[in-house]
Amino acid sequence: MQYILENTIGLGNGKRHLEHFIEEAYSQTKQLLITELCVHPGYFAIDDVTEEIIQEKCVGCLLCVETGDFEFIDQNSVPINHEGMSLDAIASNCFKGKFYQYNNGDKFSSHTESNETKITNPIGASYLVQISSSPSAMYICSSPSNECSIQKSNVISKREGHLDISAINIELGELFILEGKKNVDGFIKDSKREQWAQYFPTIDKIAKSFEINSTFCYLIGGSEVDMYPDGIGPISRHHAMFKKVVDKDRKKFISLESLRAMKATKLTIKQDLSWEVNLLPVINRSDFVGLVTGGVIFRKDGAWVLEKAPWT
Repeated sequence: MQYILENTIGLGNGKRHLEHFIEEAYSQTKQLLITELCVHPGYFAIDDVTEEIIQEKCVGCLLCVETGDFEFIDQNSVPINHEGMSLDAIASNCFKGKFYQYNNGDKFSSHTESNETKITNPIGASYLVQISSSPSAMYICSSPSNECSIQKSNVISKREGHLDISAINIELGELFILEGKKNVDGFIKDSKREQWAQYFPTIDKIAKSFEINSTFCYLIGGSEVDMYPDGIGPISRHHAMFKKVVDKDRKKFISLESLRAMKATKLTIKQDLSWEVNLLPVINRSDFVGLVTGGVIFRKDGAWVLEKAPWT
């Protein structure tokens, strides 16, 4: 089992800008940090002596699981060696173009919305490394303490913007920036900060100066119910406002639940699945809205429609 992440670039004082991150990623002398995964506030969910999962503490994120480690999960999505819910079967139901809750819902969503900085963003960054097409060529900077900064665009304030997750694949020349939100409610409340309009032009300009591609979107933790198109899945309390905020300037998002579903898919039925090859082309479609466990949301004549993911 793996619970150490070694792809984080350490940025020194005075060199915290996105440009410095990109330069360091391509440098032969880059300094890397070791990040311990599977950390819940106050305790580890993996025994530091036996390296076994502590079932009552595990939230089923799958970050400690590599191919062949486990075939089943229990009712709480904890990986187990004996017969239980088939991880293969769960992955086979993801991204099919219909409402789907991973393992009928579990404690993962409530866990990920409990703290954006310490939980949502680091878990998201870790998934990107694990579902990369070439992890050895992929580097990140992520909160809680290692964010990159940029000068925001189109604002009077000179206060810099902080990028929650910056990921780069130096072999493919792909830069992926995600702005984390702990849940839909947090995304709606933060919409007044206008991060999309302020960040997107600067990120694009910096990437072009290095002759690499860039993709920017939101990463949202918590329950996905409000993210689905109207009328799909359980009754939604916040979908109307969520859609209004997303549609305002054609923002794009992916859920943290969908990244877990991609990890489950990569472990089982499509081991070559990656964010660089499979996810980025979808996000960069002009009609893309969002990715949830049930599939891809596209914009059709102003409405949101849910479709199967291209990799299914």
